[in-house]
Amino acid sequence: MSVRIFEGTNHANIYAQFRPSAPDQVIDVVLDYLRQQIPEDRWRVAVDVGCGSGQGCNKLSQHFGHCYGFDVSPAQITAANTTQHPDNVSYAVCPAESLPTIESNSVQLMTAFQAVHWFDFDSFTTECTRVLCPNGVLAMIGYNYPEPIDPWNPDDRSLVELMYDLYTDERLAPFKNPKIVPLERHYRDIKLPDNYEMSLKDNNWTSKRVAAQDIVGYVQSWSLYQGLQNADRETAELLTQEVIHRLKSILKISKAHADIYVRFRPAVPEEVVDKVVQYLADKLPADVEEDNTNRWSTAVDVGCGSGQGTNAMAKHFANCYGFDVSPAQIEAAIRSTHPSNVCYQVCPAESMPSIETNSVQMVTAFECFQYFDHKKFMEECTRVLVDNGVLAVIGYFIPDPSDPLEPNRDQSLVDLMQECYNSDRLAAYKSPNVASVENHYKNVTFPTNYESKHVDHIIASVPVLAEDMVGLIESWSSFQQLVKADTESAQLFRREIREKLSAILKTNDLFAKEIVFNYTYFIAMA
Repeated sequence: MSVRIFEGTNHANIYAQFRPSAPDQVIDVVLDYLRQQIPEDRWRVAVDVGCGSGQGCNKLSQHFGHCYGFDVSPAQITAANTTQHPDNVSYAVCPAESLPTIESNSVQLMTAFQAVHWFDFDSFTTECTRVLCPNGVLAMIGYNYPEPIDPWNPDDRSLVELMYDLYTDERLAPFKNPKIVPLERHYRDIKLPDNYEMSLKDNNWTSKRVAAQDIVGYVQSWSLYQGLQNADRETAELLTQEVIHRLKSILKISKAHADIYVRFRPAVPEEVVDKVVQYLADKLPADVEEDNTNRWSTAVDVGCGSGQGTNAMAKHFANCYGFDVSPAQIEAAIRSTHPSNVCYQVCPAESMPSIETNSVQMVTAFECFQYFDHKKFMEECTRVLVDNGVLAVIGYFIPDPSDPLEPNRDQSLVDLMQECYNSDRLAAYKSPNVASVENHYKNVTFPTNYESKHVDHIIASVPVLAEDMVGLIESWSSFQQLVKADTESAQLFRREIREKLSAILKTNDLFAKEIVFNYTYFIAMA
């Protein structure tokens, strides 16, 4: 029967948080193969065995009348049922080798994502033969450990070497199950019954942007690590700390404000960009490029920081300039991966000498307008903008954290964030300029020749690690001022935040717990 590996509730939760969902391109390969066997209008039932916390089953559900997810682990099925999933998906505890609730010859597609190597293969294929309809497809999908790349330093292989060192670490070796050998061999040696026609698709590469801390969580999701943790918790914790130390060393993670800012401030949501771009389109049609895309010629993003907003706007313009008064922020923006049509420069928002008069279709200011000399900034925007050009100032307030698995904790997380924001320790360093952000830019006054519009309450939810809540607070300018004025007080504040957060989430490992930041965005445009 199936090997029982992912049994514990904690392991199931870590698995759900840090294992990747099946990429669309992999799903497409499977479905294209199925189309060659069975017309799409006859797709009724898919079964995903060894479904874990449901990553693969949820992706398949949109293509079938019903999708069943089965796993031998009650903890995994509980995790799958707890997470949001489509109405046509059903999860149940059941081994892959015996599916009594599934009728014979009723299934068009049987999948096993990162699981078939744990099965009793002969019994499993016998059951597949029973439940699959004529020309039905069995798809066995797997992946090896990922190759992490630092986007700031893509040629450096240190992160890949770290992952290899971990996978081959002698402390994990006793817990390596020989059943994973077929996975390491990319399932090349799997032998199907004679009545199956085998097709092997290899090297389907996919990339996913993650936080550096997610490498720690991913390693902790390995059955190898879980075996070590069950046998010797102290050694497992030591291994975790070694991983964190090597990550910090490789990525050169410092406490410089620019570094913290780029790692913990959110990317600009597409919905916010779309609102701004649509407002511009209503006033000033874009040029049609040779590839039939619509793009304007020039945008300027002032107070660009490490470039999150600039990069988000770049695809809509032939040229996009990012200006900031901070050399450290501009250095961080230049180091990060950014489109080729983006140029960063140290420059104040109130004076842009490199920008010609009447040459810019849009000026944006993401989460920074409150720090400008408003009169001088408006005058400079009036100079550089073309007729019907747009000035858009975009902001967001501190996020409301939530726990997707334990909603009863949400208010406690929100209260903790508010407590930190209103802390007496930070009060002395809180700029009065942030009042306009707290008011969602509703009091922004544009020159009388500007026709203005205000858009509020755009909600964007961002999955993060619980530890990222500490990082976000450290990125606040008020916290950074506290660090400079009283390092000991800042360290104590940081420790108190971690202790309170751990108490709310009932875990001391904030790197292994996922929460959600719910940001409220607002825009003033003219």
